[in-house]
Amino acid sequence: MSTTTLLFVGLLVLSFLFARVFKEFRTRWLFYTGLLYVVLGLLLGPRIGLGVLSESVLQALTPLALLLSGVVGFIIGLRVKQILGKDASVAGLLTALAVFLAVGVGLLASVSALYAFTGRELPSEFLILARLPYQGEMKTLAVSSQLFWLCLTLAAAGAVTSSSMIISAQSILKAKGKITMWLITTARTTEFVTLFAYGLFLSSSRALETADLLGLSVTEWVVAATGSGILCGLLFTLFIGKEGDETRIYFASIGAIIFASGIGSALGVSPLFVNLVTGATVALSSKHTARLRAVLENLQEPVFVLLFILAGAFWEPLRGWAWGVPAVAILFRLLGLFGLASLLTRGSLQNAPKVARMGTGLVGQDAVPLAIGLTFSVRYPDQAPLVLTAVLMGYVFSNIVGSISLRRLLVDNQELGATKA
Repeated sequence: MSTTTLLFVGLLVLSFLFARVFKEFRTRWLFYTGLLYVVLGLLLGPRIGLGVLSESVLQALTPLALLLSGVVGFIIGLRVKQILGKDASVAGLLTALAVFLAVGVGLLASVSALYAFTGRELPSEFLILARLPYQGEMKTLAVSSQLFWLCLTLAAAGAVTSSSMIISAQSILKAKGKITMWLITTARTTEFVTLFAYGLFLSSSRALETADLLGLSVTEWVVAATGSGILCGLLFTLFIGKEGDETRIYFASIGAIIFASGIGSALGVSPLFVNLVTGATVALSSKHTARLRAVLENLQEPVFVLLFILAGAFWEPLRGWAWGVPAVAILFRLLGLFGLASLLTRGSLQNAPKVARMGTGLVGQDAVPLAIGLTFSVRYPDQAPLVLTAVLMGYVFSNIVGSISLRRLLVDNQELGATKA
């Protein structure tokens, strides 16, 4: 047995063990266990750690990272029926849109200003955003096409809010009430719509890259990526049929995830997106959705553990002004959550809870942004350090601040029960 295989098995065992142990001891510290896994990944990685996971091992584990992102997409897709037809889902859509616009536009403007007003040389391929007068001259605001997709990726990562943190608050803090349920549905909606929109962006990017080779338009690539996910979901439903055996359903779902991940990788789009569509198709077409969702929810925690560890292991420190990009992304995410999202929600929904600072309950994040970052890093390895740093910094900040602000919101609205120490 090779060293890579042994390390893979060891990580797998550790992820299930850690997930099980921390699940049994439900205390407030469970909110911060993801930080421990990231630190563990840093210590095992080759850049600043002990090098247990060397560069060659990380390359061999890249397919595992893509498969794990596929599992995340499938689980989130299975929840689509839980968010359909609810006012909180509209709030989630508006929140995701607000944060996406705030982070995306904020980053694009900041980076464009850096090129325009510091005299930096423009890249060979760039998109002109605007021309502005400055001290008697016309300054060009432009951004490289690759950096444009990077900003979209960080915007997508920022638009995701953790539903798992709020669900954990139900168990750990005994939270219950209208606001708690509203926050869960809102967070789940941000996860689904953001991953779906991000998949469409990756499909568009793929269409532009292969325009000369394959001659497929953006629409055709989107149809191909979405259609492959729908086909996988329908095949799963047909295969299961009326079968009620839980073991067969479980292994069939794993097969569907692996198959959809392979298609996503072959298309060069994203296993995350194809599995999201596959999971949504299964949720809308299969009679076993509730049972399948219950089975796969048990996989979420160990999958998250592995994603945390791999994200930490893949991380590479930045240099110079690049450290400002993650800070700007965090700043504009908070502006989007506390300002624009609140404004859009209050102006569009009459049945929304009359609660001040609702956005403070939506700060927290989990492994979903890390899955987005790892997917992008595999596709664009040159931008991997910047993207992984941004999503990791965003996760660390939101995990610490989000757990505190969520608890304060629930306490202020009397939805918090007795807690364990």
